[in-house]
Amino acid sequence: MLKKIFILFLALLPSCQLFSQDLEFYKEDLFFEIKNHCFYVKGIYYFSNVSNNNIVKPIFYPFPINKTEYGIVDSIIIKDINANITVPFKKDSLGVLFYLKLDAYQTTKYQISYQQNLLSNTAEYILLTTKNWGKPFEQARYQLTLSDCKINSFSITPDSSSFSNHKSLYFWNKHNYMPDSNMVFHLNYPNTK
Repeated sequence: MLKKIFILFLALLPSCQLFSQDLEFYKEDLFFEIKNHCFYVKGIYYFSNVSNNNIVKPIFYPFPINKTEYGIVDSIIIKDINANITVPFKKDSLGVLFYLKLDAYQTTKYQISYQQNLLSNTAEYILLTTKNWGKPFEQARYQLTLSDCKINSFSITPDSSSFSNHKSLYFWNKHNYMPDSNMVFHLNYPNTK
């Protein structure tokens, strides 16, 4: 039953978000780490209520789905940073659904974190759903940390990188940014071809 609700919600999401101008998703800061064949994600997401009404909006947060490459997503935490509360959610294999609450003409930040086992040498974070909001990010910053593997290729070339203490760090800093692909990392683990 929950899966049917998610599929219906996904079908309605683009039209709901494109024509609902009161809530804007204008910025994100994402921190990725890959270690021990696990993909760790911690994101800070910035929202603004540009209307004169308090709002409560359903937000669907998707996970990459590929049973041969990605394992189960777990350790999910959603926090309303401004209110300093943990936000309840409903989870399905497609993602999670939660409600964002925001007073008129206010801004807020939500933190979402999770981990996902990697069944192959690929990790992915979904960016393409940004188009459902109908406008680009004012700013988007991403950071990837690697400690026990290397990168074969990126779907989006990083803007800079640094290497120290047996770690590799890659950075993206985008302005007026509408992603045209998901963030995909193709990995090279030692002793793997």
